[in-house]
Amino acid sequence: MELTATISMAVAPVVSFVVVWLLRRRQKPLNLPPGPRGWPVFGSINLLAGPLPPHRALAALAAGHGLLMHLRLGSFHAVVASSAETARLVLKTHDLAFADRPPSAMGATMSYGYKGIVQTPYGAYWRMARKLCATELFSVRRVESFQRARGGDARVGARLVRVRQRRRRRRCRGEGAPPQPDHAEHPPHGGGAEVVGLPRQRGGVGVPARPGRGVRGDRRGGQRRRVGAVSRLARRAGLRRRIKRVHELFDRFVEQILDEHEGDRRRRSASVGGGEFPARDLVDVLLQLSEEGGGEAEESEPEARLTRDGVKAFVQDIIVAGTETAAVTMEWAMAELLRRPDAMAHAAAELDRVVGRDRWATSAACRLSLTWTPC
Repeated sequence: MELTATISMAVAPVVSFVVVWLLRRRQKPLNLPPGPRGWPVFGSINLLAGPLPPHRALAALAAGHGLLMHLRLGSFHAVVASSAETARLVLKTHDLAFADRPPSAMGATMSYGYKGIVQTPYGAYWRMARKLCATELFSVRRVESFQRARGGDARVGARLVRVRQRRRRRRCRGEGAPPQPDHAEHPPHGGGAEVVGLPRQRGGVGVPARPGRGVRGDRRGGQRRRVGAVSRLARRAGLRRRIKRVHELFDRFVEQILDEHEGDRRRRSASVGGGEFPARDLVDVLLQLSEEGGGEAEESEPEARLTRDGVKAFVQDIIVAGTETAAVTMEWAMAELLRRPDAMAHAAAELDRVVGRDRWATSAACRLSLTWTPC
């Protein structure tokens, strides 16, 4: 009996492998771009796990396999575009073919059932979200109206840099570190947080001090959970419970933002006798659109209407993505300037000549006067 069980356990994996191999041979081969063959089960993950950062590792692979490259990450296929031309084909020419993201527990939970911008699959709601972004949220007129909020965040960031620079200089002279002012204890959140009216001093039980950081960390974990059978191991390890805890934490945080804005909207409506009043930030815009019927959705597409959960998902995406985008853009710009001292000197000379060191650059100054330094 024991011998039979041992033989069965030894033969079962071999039979399974043969069956899977035969089924794959019967399938029509995919017309994939060139790329490394990869290992069984893991694919090409080992090529991204070296000492180089992922973007540098991908650039090195693209140098040998082409600007449009295929990688197998576990049981998933990925196509990597490594030039402006191939990226334009993916993001603009064939954007509908790449509009969907792979479904994941992170996307479904954090976006309230795919009600946001980033994780939403292609369909009626996706088209409504894209229309809102193009015509209401990120149009030129709307972005210009938030110049004051973005300028305030830039001022806080500049003051924070100066404070930290003075602290380092004092430390080098052995004078110790001076006490930090309030704005140094609360660094800028980035473009996403300011334009949704995020208060700088946040109270309340369970509200994280840096909500975007925790969510970004768990989203990176969500990428790891997609690699084939690893997703099943992740569920057993309790990562779904962790996602739910982060979602509940962020939900309380965003609910606080919405409650504050709704109270402010009621007060402003009463002050103008129930008439119309301008929106101060993106949360006001989203609340107004949800009250008016959900972003002008078609009557035949009720699932495309903007609800309160949709507003919360939009706000979450704007805060997290806006903060990440601002930070990454600044890091890349500073890294390029440090790598090219001539460009740094040219940019500094133009800013000194046009803007000076005793005032802030405005959007009008950027458009009209700065010809070499983009703004």
